[in-house]
Amino acid sequence: MAMRASAQRTGRISVRALSTSTQEVSVERHTGNDLGILTLSLNRPHAKNALSRSLVHSMRGALSSIRSDSTVRALVLRSSVPRVFCAGADLKERALMTPSEVEQFLYDMKLMFRELEALPQPTIAALDGAALGGGLELSLCCDLRVAGQSALLGLPETS
Repeated sequence: MAMRASAQRTGRISVRALSTSTQEVSVERHTGNDLGILTLSLNRPHAKNALSRSLVHSMRGALSSIRSDSTVRALVLRSSVPRVFCAGADLKERALMTPSEVEQFLYDMKLMFRELEALPQPTIAALDGAALGGGLELSLCCDLRVAGQSALLGLPETS
């Protein structure tokens, strides 16, 4: 089942400095009045931000750095891909895994969810577009969720 959510746009966050970046995850450090706010952006446009082994690994590394940074006051989790937050697990990658690799991937993904949920800083998921399966679960690990008019939330079943 999927739900559409709507919200009024009240303004844009101004990013003035880049803290760290990988191909699939970037962390932007805000300055000025927004000092202490970080934006963690998912960036796998070819896969609609599907959670791959490398994305989960990058997220866990970023979350570890954020957790130990006492200057971070809040984290915004968002997508850099228009009209999609996260399509869930990368099922194409998963289809090529052995059963033991699938087990390890699911374990690592659960750890990522727990690490996000356990951050001492307030976390906000900025949902614009589809947040499906593991993508919805990722957003639910945040303290708050803000959904744009194009947000589509769901837990689709796979066959």
